[in-house]
Amino acid sequence: MSVYQSNITKNKIDLKQAQYKDIDKRYFDQLIQLKTTEMANKDLDRYYNALDK
Repeated sequence: MSVYQSNITKNKIDLKQAQYKDIDKRYFDQLIQLKTTEMANKDLDRYYNALDK
């Protein structure tokens, strides 16, 4: 059981590092940027195909 407790303690310490600070907000911001870029790419593809005809 002490191995599990030491792993939990180690992981909690790791999660307090600067690289994980506000990770949920940064993830959500990147997800929005990705989806917006995908939508713009899809729109540009439709526009290109409409002009090509």
